[in-house]
Amino acid sequence: GIPLFAWAEFNLYHKSANKRRVKEIMPILQKYMTWIDETFKQPNGLYSAPVEASSMHNSPRKDCFYPVDFNSAMAINCAHMSALGDILNDKELSFQYKRAYFSLKTRINSLMWDSETSFYHDLDKNEEKLPQKTIAGFWPLLAEVPNADKADALVAHLSNPNTFGTDHPFPSLSVDSPDFDENGEGFRGSVYPAFNFMVIKGLEKYQHYNLARECAIRHLYFIL
Repeated sequence: GIPLFAWAEFNLYHKSANKRRVKEIMPILQKYMTWIDETFKQPNGLYSAPVEASSMHNSPRKDCFYPVDFNSAMAINCAHMSALGDILNDKELSFQYKRAYFSLKTRINSLMWDSETSFYHDLDKNEEKLPQKTIAGFWPLLAEVPNADKADALVAHLSNPNTFGTDHPFPSLSVDSPDFDENGEGFRGSVYPAFNFMVIKGLEKYQHYNLARECAIRHLYFIL
């Protein structure tokens, strides 16, 4: 799976306010983050993890070496490791992960954003952007990676019938992709609740509440 434990712990803390839990879990979360750094981090500061980690089994992401979702999830995790550090009043910990967050944010923006497609793309071994637009390209929203302009351009795809603005929001692959399949066929256009949750939470980060609400309701309507 992709690394989101710190986000989960942060959300749990806000439900339970159990500071002892945060204190106990912190060394384990730190060990986990160190393991990811040692295993997947590349000299350019991005992570090269197996595409299988995203569970998007048949998504057309061939040649993907730097997955946009894994890197964005690491940014989300770093941001929440920093927030957990704040909860524990551990300034050093908080600063360490805040710095890691900003460093990742900068790299995702400079290397993965394509201003022509208004989208975040996976990269191949040579840091070249792969052409496909998959649902993974929305993870940067949840990580608060794009600035307001980039976010607006990215969010516009969710209302564009040629890319991600389908009747049932949101397809796992852009409609204009050569691999898109009307019948969904797994990650070639099917809609997955977990990924919709990610997109809707990302919309909330940028105050797109009306669109988030409308799409959540439309999704539930299709499920029913």
